[in-house]
Amino acid sequence: LVKKRGPESEALPLSRPDFVEEAEWDLLTGMCAADPAKRFMLRDVVCCMEVLAREENDCSLTTEPSEIVDHTVEDVSVYEIQSLGQTLYATLVDTDRMCAELQEFSDVNRPVVDRLVNVYEQLRACVGPLPVALVESFSSIVMRFFEMLEQRCDQEGAFGNSSAVATLGAARTLSGKNYSIHNEIDGLLRSSTILDETPVVHRWRLRLKEAERRQRQTMETFQEDPSQAVNEVESEAQQAEALMYLQFEGRDRGNTAVKRGGLGRHLLRSLREAARADSGTTASAVCSRGLLRELADFEQESRLLVKLAETGRLVMYLTRAMDSALGILGLLDGPATAAWYQSLQQERDERVTFYEGVLADNEWLSREMGDERQQLEVLSLLKHDVDQYSEVLTSRERDVMSEVYDAVGGRSGVVTVTLPHWFATTERAWADAFKSPVAGEEECISEVGIWSMLHHPNVRKFYGACYAGEPFVIHEDCLSLSDVDITWRLLLDCALGLQYVHERKFVHVKLSLSNLLYSRSSKKGILSGMGLMRMVFDDGDGRYGADIDRNACALLDVLAFGCVVLELLMKKHGPERSREWSRVTELPVARPDFVNEREWSLLVGMCAADPNDRISMGDIVYQMGVLIRQENNPSEATEALRDGSQLTADDVTAYEIQTLGLTLQATLDEADEMCTDLHDLSDVTRPVLVRLVNVYEQLQTAESPLPVALVESFSETLRRFLDLLERKVDSDDFSGDSDNTDDGLYNPLVVDMNSFHLEIDRMLHS
Repeated sequence: LVKKRGPESEALPLSRPDFVEEAEWDLLTGMCAADPAKRFMLRDVVCCMEVLAREENDCSLTTEPSEIVDHTVEDVSVYEIQSLGQTLYATLVDTDRMCAELQEFSDVNRPVVDRLVNVYEQLRACVGPLPVALVESFSSIVMRFFEMLEQRCDQEGAFGNSSAVATLGAARTLSGKNYSIHNEIDGLLRSSTILDETPVVHRWRLRLKEAERRQRQTMETFQEDPSQAVNEVESEAQQAEALMYLQFEGRDRGNTAVKRGGLGRHLLRSLREAARADSGTTASAVCSRGLLRELADFEQESRLLVKLAETGRLVMYLTRAMDSALGILGLLDGPATAAWYQSLQQERDERVTFYEGVLADNEWLSREMGDERQQLEVLSLLKHDVDQYSEVLTSRERDVMSEVYDAVGGRSGVVTVTLPHWFATTERAWADAFKSPVAGEEECISEVGIWSMLHHPNVRKFYGACYAGEPFVIHEDCLSLSDVDITWRLLLDCALGLQYVHERKFVHVKLSLSNLLYSRSSKKGILSGMGLMRMVFDDGDGRYGADIDRNACALLDVLAFGCVVLELLMKKHGPERSREWSRVTELPVARPDFVNEREWSLLVGMCAADPNDRISMGDIVYQMGVLIRQENNPSEATEALRDGSQLTADDVTAYEIQTLGLTLQATLDEADEMCTDLHDLSDVTRPVLVRLVNVYEQLQTAESPLPVALVESFSETLRRFLDLLERKVDSDDFSGDSDNTDDGLYNPLVVDMNSFHLEIDRMLHS
């Protein structure tokens, strides 16, 4: 650039020269950063240069460049991408549809869709006209991503089902392409004063890194046992394709897993030799695969002090891996054990010597310390590693880690506090864990402060969190509820989770589809634990400065939950209806044809414009329970009405619950005996029984005839109450204390009894 545009210079100047554009300067400063940890990776450089190349060619997608100057877009919702012949909104809907169709690539495609949707929603929310250049740039990104997905869909249709390993290879290619799209979105956000880049959805790097890690793990699994990839496909062509991918991926496998000066070199080499000795057919190959994955992740970290802070965890892992490998190979009590441990100890000693050299070099240490954020990260991680793994560290390792801790703390002035019990640095301590980024340290601590208090089968499990460096929370790995077949059972699960959250005096306020999830392990619908806040309330003296009360907070969630339920029903009943997915903020005026009357009644109650008219979470839980029974036994009520629309009082006395073979009175007597047996739980079970007895007495004394639907409803409630009592009697793990405490733990019996009370209320009111 200097030779082409300006005076000669041998070093990057302190400020941007006039002949260098801002985007060019951002690239140059990223490439020439003094701190190696802050320097761009090559793929960042490539992405930035691609953007600059397109700008250089000045290729507008929808209009001529001369038309852009000083023009504005009044309504982005009707803005059309001319080369596609459809609006931005329609293009995003099609993009969302294709992303759903390409489900095997959702890990890498969905984050891009989410970011594009967020930018579009920000543009729609802007007051006043928008610069046409901004809208053009955004539409350019949308169209490129749209065309990429369209091409992938065409390939899937042309070639049919590919082998899993070929699909994985394609996913990794898409990941690389999406990296470029992500960088373009970043550039768009940074260049505009209108757009906000702080929403969590734009913290994409950790999500992409996690997706790539999973891809790498899966590929390593196939490489260790190629038969998995080959045997799953039938045609010889697909089998050859799978083997070709495996050979290509395996050319340099493991070459970068352990760099010079790292840990585990001898162990990895020994495992490879053992695998070669028996043609890789023993379990030693499994150990080797896990070791490669762990060491590869460790070596990807370029910051030396952060790597030092992982010493204890890595040594613990290597020790366990070594014991497992020695046991598998039958060498535990032989001379190999001492030799392997001696080699590991030698590697550890060499590593300590290296870090002692870093400590002795003030300039090197200062450079490795980084900025204040990295210093806090290093101090927190060092403290955590020593606290958790002190027993596996040698005295030299503890000393050098302590000296680094003191040196960084002394030079930076950063002070660390006692780490909370939930502090964690990796998700690998749990079998089904996933980590999600959060915006910053304060937000992380705030999120965890609430989430760690919640314990309920329909609230996503929280495992741990790290607020240092790039903060993240570790939680149960789940699917979005929109990615599974929606049933009222799953929606009820989420409703129970939200009801529990409200009972614990927390609310979502901004509840959306992203908060409703499906647990892979329990197969239940669950509520996300992220995005919660305490209910705002005033204690009467104005000390909380509240402008809304607790009930108002909860009713906001009820409205949002109703909108999400409608959104899911739209998705369930056809892609043509899912085009409304981003517009569900209120109910339509008339009942849609894909919603039955009972479902519509529930939605109307949840989404009432007047908060005072909205139904409670208890009512929602009850009505969803009715919908589940209707979903499971759609003809039951119809058959009952067909047998006779009315009953007399005498009929009620003789009425029999056929599944039990008992009359209503006999069933009540059975329930009374069980309540007596469950005397420790009588505080919660007896009131329900008393009310059921009273309703039965009213039915006996009522003027004949009685609606059969009323008697059927009463008998069904009574039957389920008896069934619950029977299960409680048969259980050996109940106690009055555990079921009546208010310690924040989920109390299923109390919730069940509340549900019965609501059903009885509903019967009486109707």
